[in-house]
Amino acid sequence: MLIQKKRIRNIENYISNFDGREIYIAHSLPDAKKSESIGFTSQRDLGEEVLPKIIGSITRFNSNGKSVPDKKAPKETAYRQVSWTWKKWAGRGGTEEVTETREIAYQRYKRIFTPPPALELKIVENLEGERLIISPKLVLDNAHKDKVLHCINLFLEIFGLCEVVDEKLDTIVKSKSIKLNWRLLPQGVYPWDDIGPKILSAINIRGKGNAAVVEGRLELVNSKKPDFVAVGEAGFQGYVIFGFINKNTYVLESSQCNNATYIFDNNWKVLSQLSKAEILDSNLHKARIIHRRNWPAEIVKYLP
Repeated sequence: MLIQKKRIRNIENYISNFDGREIYIAHSLPDAKKSESIGFTSQRDLGEEVLPKIIGSITRFNSNGKSVPDKKAPKETAYRQVSWTWKKWAGRGGTEEVTETREIAYQRYKRIFTPPPALELKIVENLEGERLIISPKLVLDNAHKDKVLHCINLFLEIFGLCEVVDEKLDTIVKSKSIKLNWRLLPQGVYPWDDIGPKILSAINIRGKGNAAVVEGRLELVNSKKPDFVAVGEAGFQGYVIFGFINKNTYVLESSQCNNATYIFDNNWKVLSQLSKAEILDSNLHKARIIHRRNWPAEIVKYLP
């Protein structure tokens, strides 16, 4: 069944029989340029699997989840951090420029957070030798209607069309997965002046005020001399992992200014194979440190 629209809202207009069958959503493998825009490599090897890059509202929800205000609940005090620069009197008629991170309190409605579906796409080959991009296996039953609908809309946002493929695709999906969500930077202990620009160019921080705050956090963690640094690719863009192998400590930092830092003691190879939802929403972390004024004092408690 071929679906060609910008977005669908009622899944039953396209799939009427929800009897427990297993299906995939599929699209033929596009050219190298389009594949790279999703997050795959230019080689487009069989088994490559990736959380697709954010290009619109559906891919954003798939990667980051959704937060909406609960206007029935009373407002709460929230905080955001900004980098503040001003001229300070330095004596003898002179001034000097001073920069510090300040915390701004504001009132907002409490947020209702929906975790990201974090569906990853994979390159496979069918029995005719045609290469496809497919979704994870989906179950056609009433409990999974929303997931099937989301997956179809994910493909429609990326490609403009998709196909519903039946469970016979099971005979095809035998290739080993090659996860593409993380890229290791050159290994070794590097000063911030050397590795900082590589990290900042990879995570693409938005907003000048945010950039100084985020860079300060990243520089502090890097000053503890991690064994490796990995930056998020595709739908993981904006995340950085600092690995302290001998101490079995892995620090996950986000470029989002009002987020949190996660501390893991999992093996890096295990951590890098997890989906974003598994990393952030499955209580796999050892600690979660909110981005507040006391963040530097809290983070150094966990660093070697």
